[in-house]
Amino acid sequence: MMILSTGATGPMGTRDAVQPASAEAVGLLLRAIRFAAWKHRDQRRKGQRAEPYINHPLELAHVLWFEGGVRDEATLVAALLHDTLEDTQTTVQELQGEFGEEIGSIVMEVSDEPTLDWRVRKKLQVTRAKTATPRARLVKLADKICNLRSMIASPPQRWSVERRRAYFDWAREVVEQLRGTNLSLWHRNVPSYFTMDDHEMLNDMFGSGTAGFRNRRAAFRDIGTQAWYDYLGWSNPPASDQGILFGQA
Repeated sequence: MMILSTGATGPMGTRDAVQPASAEAVGLLLRAIRFAAWKHRDQRRKGQRAEPYINHPLELAHVLWFEGGVRDEATLVAALLHDTLEDTQTTVQELQGEFGEEIGSIVMEVSDEPTLDWRVRKKLQVTRAKTATPRARLVKLADKICNLRSMIASPPQRWSVERRRAYFDWAREVVEQLRGTNLSLWHRNVPSYFTMDDHEMLNDMFGSGTAGFRNRRAAFRDIGTQAWYDYLGWSNPPASDQGILFGQA
């Protein structure tokens, strides 16, 4: 199920010319946006800014499309609907009736069971991430990226620094299970999980996985990051001739 024909995407992240989306695909996306907006209509995000909840699933779809190069229709629709089962009164039957079993199964796969203790839910996210289907892995990776960005930009008001740090540590455990899901998304965002304590040392973070975006110098305190840079250099040679600085571990 594809929205666009983009051609093969290799380790360099190159894509062929984009073909126009079909009317059916656009209609399905609009239906999913409308459905999610209605289901989340009375909800707000937990952050200090208390943004409308619908901003979150829209951001997931945006990240998948523009940063991950994902053009799979079912994945994008599932991203828009990913919290409807977990955080609203939507039932599996209703979701599958509206969008089919394929999309419904992806949403089910990335949804927590709200009746379980929160500690159990967190452990299950880690264990299930490793065996998740490819589409569910994409949605889960985008979800963690967006949640961590929100935690930085607008953390919950009553969350201490220690609680936020614990959230990042847990999110890292989940994301570690998603290695290989999408090179572009991984390269752009995973370094932030490893260097959050040293964010003041980092001049350029996002965009490091796309040739042409890495145009500023980055400084990491951890000398072990050299291995990470070597990997990035293999998969996406820097478009800039500026080097990267490494200090002492």
